[in-house]
Amino acid sequence: DASTLSTGLFTDEEIAKAAHVLTIHQAGAGRVSNLADVEAWQANSTDTVRGWLKQDTIINFFDGCSGGHSVRKALELAGVAHLFNFISCDNDPSTKPTILMRLEDLVQRIKSGKNIPAALRGIKIHLAWFSPPCTPFSAANTRSGIQERKKNLLQGDKTVRACLELIGLFKPIAWFLENPDSGGNRLARRQILQPFEQYIHTVTYCGEHGRADRKATMIMTNLTNLDLPDC
Repeated sequence: DASTLSTGLFTDEEIAKAAHVLTIHQAGAGRVSNLADVEAWQANSTDTVRGWLKQDTIINFFDGCSGGHSVRKALELAGVAHLFNFISCDNDPSTKPTILMRLEDLVQRIKSGKNIPAALRGIKIHLAWFSPPCTPFSAANTRSGIQERKKNLLQGDKTVRACLELIGLFKPIAWFLENPDSGGNRLARRQILQPFEQYIHTVTYCGEHGRADRKATMIMTNLTNLDLPDC
């Protein structure tokens, strides 16, 4: 239900201003491709941003399916990472997330109010970024057997549903969900995202990954008037 993707008590203007703290980054590359007003941030505009968020504290950033922490790396390269409290969640211990857990299990804990991870207790998540595994929706999945492909797609949908549920539970000022936008099973075309078509954008990068080909990425977000690259 699209109505669950709430923006809380913040106005459209505040939501638009919150875009200044987000990176539309190269998927998996950990490099900045579009961060609004980086110079303003580096000129100590922290107090202004705190005013936008109506809370005199650091900005709480939740990174779901965080993997290699590419969002954090992008903000570090932009010189603004010190403004954020990063809370990452992944089920791969090698990535050393803040919360070692499947998103599906995190949803159940928050709903039940029991055993909520310490990093999430008593705080408001201001911004959230989700990068669910792309393998189930990639062109590579079409080369597996029919039953295995169906199994992978169902698991992929479960993870995406957990992302959507967390957005509804956290009610962040701004939220993002990204995935590659290619292949017959691409997430943007899946039934699970049909109610959210108005939030879906496509961004492309050329020559940014050590390769000359065009890389298309789906960015689903509640932010509007985004100036996304399309090479």
